[in-house]
Amino acid sequence: MADRNFPTSSDPGEWGDMLDKNADIFALVISASVLPLTNVGGTANAITADVDPELPETGLAAGMIFSITWAATNTSSGVTLTIGEASAVDLIDADGTALEVGQIAAGRIDILIFDGTDMRLITGGAVVDTGTASVEVFETSGTWTNDVAPNTMIMVELWGAGADSVSNNGGAGGEYNRAFFKAGDLPA
Repeated sequence: MADRNFPTSSDPGEWGDMLDKNADIFALVISASVLPLTNVGGTANAITADVDPELPETGLAAGMIFSITWAATNTSSGVTLTIGEASAVDLIDADGTALEVGQIAAGRIDILIFDGTDMRLITGGAVVDTGTASVEVFETSGTWTNDVAPNTMIMVELWGAGADSVSNNGGAGGEYNRAFFKAGDLPA
């Protein structure tokens, strides 16, 4: 295990011990560094990149941290990342869930951390589609078709008519309800 006592000119220790100590310290520095990924390419959902210094022969290790400038915006929730000669790993959100379509944005710089199994996107939250507002009105029974982006917010308003009046008693009042949903959570 490396310690924080560095060899000095007045106390260099043995040559071999000094090299071992420097190697241990360098390994600690690299493992705690945010290494920039370069030559980012591949496709929007199967990303490839290089890193300098190259990954060790053992490949990725839990806790490795990288920065990346995305070359493309993802078009699927199933995204993989291959760094150098290492095997491809799944890219997931910080909380361990699949990415949203468009969560990776071309040109944006993000931080990634390898958790031992998957690469987690630490920065860069889900992109919410703020598109244009639209209204669909149903005055009779019908089916709404969900054809909007999964992160679009949907407001549903329901009005129920009151009951007809019988004799002179007056009619019953109608009802109203409103709720908000993420489009990805709604079927037709």
